[in-house]
Amino acid sequence: MILDTVNGVVIDFVPFEWTPAELASLNVLLGGWTITAADVSWTGATGISCAAMSYARSGSDDHDDATDFACGAVTPGVQNPGLIPPFSSCGGGGCPSARASKVVNVYTLPPLFLGNDTIIGSPNSITLNAGTGFSSYLWSTSATSQTITVSTTNNYWVTVTDNNGCHNTDTIHVDVLTNAQEALLDKSISFFPNPVTNELTVTIAFSNMPGKVTVNLCDELGRKIQEKSISAHGQNRTITLDLSACSKGMYYLEFRNEKASIMKKLVKL
Repeated sequence: MILDTVNGVVIDFVPFEWTPAELASLNVLLGGWTITAADVSWTGATGISCAAMSYARSGSDDHDDATDFACGAVTPGVQNPGLIPPFSSCGGGGCPSARASKVVNVYTLPPLFLGNDTIIGSPNSITLNAGTGFSSYLWSTSATSQTITVSTTNNYWVTVTDNNGCHNTDTIHVDVLTNAQEALLDKSISFFPNPVTNELTVTIAFSNMPGKVTVNLCDELGRKIQEKSISAHGQNRTITLDLSACSKGMYYLEFRNEKASIMKKLVKL
């Protein structure tokens, strides 16, 4: 059915497989209009029925009855004679739409480096500087200034935003040594490589201090992943930590003995 939805007029109507009773009791809501048998032009008590065959237009006249169509064999994939599809060249790029341009600006991340992990002695403090030229700053301490001054052991991070709306974040670990034992422990440890890919070599120089040192590998949130203990047997002791199963990112090494503890930042590639 082709319906003029402005005036509610049926322009053309063809009933396929309709029974006489269905045609006589036609009552459908279409386009906001109620269409009944009185609104359609169709001559004959029944619609067109071809059962399992195909419907084909017969001639070029429009009689509004079954003579307008003929039944034929089903020919899937074969174009009907005389039929010219309006988009016959499409599907393979034959009728592409007009191109529309779009400007895309790609900005680099704003440069940010808080510096290497550092150690200071108590009661000293250190000022961390995120640099100039940013539109906003947000520190792990909730400060929104370009710099902060810290005097306690912790991981400190800052997120900066530039004038393009791009963000970058950097983290630094600050060790505040409160006694000589922490300084001695820091002086006695070494590890490589950093960044690390698979195995990390850790060396403890027990010539500087006696006793036992526990080495903990922690993730960025401080959760312990591995733990190894080294006891003094000779001047230097070396162990390896296997990080091959660890995902890429930042980790921390905690070194602890009976009198002190310190943490070091480690990057896994």
